Amino acid sequence: MSKLFMFLSLIALLAMSGCASHQQATNSSFQVDKDKIKAVEDAKWRSHSRVTVIWVNPPRKKHN
Repeated sequence: MSKLFMFLSLIALLAMSGCASHQQATNSSFQVDKDKIKAVEDAKWRSHSRVTVIWVNPPRKKHN
């Protein structure tokens, strides 16, 4: 049973590492949209209310 558990754990680890490396390759064609970030930050400063912007996932645009 211990060998079976180790084998299945190894297969799961290899599958997860393969998915993680694939995701990085697809994100390389996008870059952070600095124009959009600047527009939102400028609007924040012009606002009369207290606004806090926290970028969890900054906007991205397709890399030319």
